[in-house]
Amino acid sequence: MYGFSAKLNSALKNNEYIRDYCRGLEISGENPWDLTLTTEWKDIGKIKITSFVLSDLWALRDWWVYSLNYNSKHLFPLFPTNETLERGITNHYKNHVQRRDIIFNAWLLKEDYLTQDLENEIIGHFFLNRWGTEPEPGLAVADRFQKRKLGTLFIFILINITRLLDKKVIYIRTDIDNTASFKFYQKLGFKHIRDTELEIPVVNYKSIIRELEMDL
Repeated sequence: MYGFSAKLNSALKNNEYIRDYCRGLEISGENPWDLTLTTEWKDIGKIKITSFVLSDLWALRDWWVYSLNYNSKHLFPLFPTNETLERGITNHYKNHVQRRDIIFNAWLLKEDYLTQDLENEIIGHFFLNRWGTEPEPGLAVADRFQKRKLGTLFIFILINITRLLDKKVIYIRTDIDNTASFKFYQKLGFKHIRDTELEIPVVNYKSIIRELEMDL
């Protein structure tokens, strides 16, 4: 994957949706499981996006428990209940390590280093499921950082990673109640293909999901 980070950097810097929010973008790493992105984000400050590592587990748990309200969790049912949270995050991390999925955490940097302080916090989480077969993004932003284009940054990172992996189609799903996301994905070029029922029997979770796809 020679030149992976340089190609991703070029694609993001030229993106009309985020270029007015992103300053001093730097990307390192030559594959999607070893990427680090830093930028100064408008109205937020310095953010750092890193591939999911083991030491992120508890910070990600805190993000889910304390940074998302009930409605946000319902619209992003990655870890459907607090009772199954640790198990869900562990399985999520395992899929990243085994390279079935590509997973990132976005941090608000209050200190220079992620590993030497307790002040930095996860403000967003996003991923590309089943990248090798039917790549499907997922993302969520902490409640107090929403409506600041971070979700737009996350989705374009995932779209461009999918392109750089030579995939021809990317899929996305959104809850039927999440009208804002549905309209946004359509604006980006995703086409609505069907509505299906999502069921997670172990936690008695059901919802109607809109499925969309984009040719790359």
